[in-house]
Amino acid sequence: MRKILGTRRIRVVAMLCAALAVAVFASACVRPGTWPIGSPGAGGALPGIYRTLGGGGCYWERRRDLSGDFSAIIANGFSSWEPQYVEVKASDAGFSTNGCINWWRYPDGPFAMPLATPGQPFGTGMFMINYEVAPGTYMADGTNCYWSRLRDFSGESTGLITNELSSGKQIVTIAPTDIGFNSSRCGRWVPFASSGPPTQSFADGTFAVNTDIVPGTYSASGQGCYWARLSGFSGESPNLITNHFGSGPTTVAISPSDVGFKTHGCGTWVRIA
Repeated sequence: MRKILGTRRIRVVAMLCAALAVAVFASACVRPGTWPIGSPGAGGALPGIYRTLGGGGCYWERRRDLSGDFSAIIANGFSSWEPQYVEVKASDAGFSTNGCINWWRYPDGPFAMPLATPGQPFGTGMFMINYEVAPGTYMADGTNCYWSRLRDFSGESTGLITNELSSGKQIVTIAPTDIGFNSSRCGRWVPFASSGPPTQSFADGTFAVNTDIVPGTYSASGQGCYWARLSGFSGESPNLITNHFGSGPTTVAISPSDVGFKTHGCGTWVRIA
């Protein structure tokens, strides 16, 4: 049912896009295909930031030439039914896209409006900071949850600030200087808040010390056990106090001054002192 509804949605948006005047279409809407970057009057697409609502198998690539060679790909991406942004640059030769609902140029297109309200919960996909998501600390809970903080929408490695792939509770602080935030399989992100009294036993995830878990000495035993004591939730190295990876019985002292504790593959941690 979801696929049928999605296909119908693509057709409706495509008809709306095709119905616009040529000048508006060329500057604000990009349909599936390969488009040279340049003058709309010459059949090209303008550079800028574009967004799609996704698609059953939404693929895009920025190209340095139109040869079709793999070596000409500057950056690419793939998603399924998740909103995505990409910045097409004036120096790009072309932009290719398939399986995606039409891309609309921010902020020109009638379908480029915000998908979330800053300061409120938001879901899966890519969002623009200060336009759809307010800076701040958020939490979510997912299995094989992937998230990334972005300094731009280029799709290149230089546009990535930091990222994480893990399961259980997630906590991340989005900075006012971030441009975007992307997540998949994380469920809903909500502003960080206490969910009850701190516990003395926990498993995989990222936890706030003194809020989610009681500081103290904990023990666990797991194969491929990773843990980290944190001074913040940015996901960047300055917020890492110390970490450890190993197997077998593990003991760690979590200080009351620690801000967070991250763990994966360690089993259940139990406070022993």
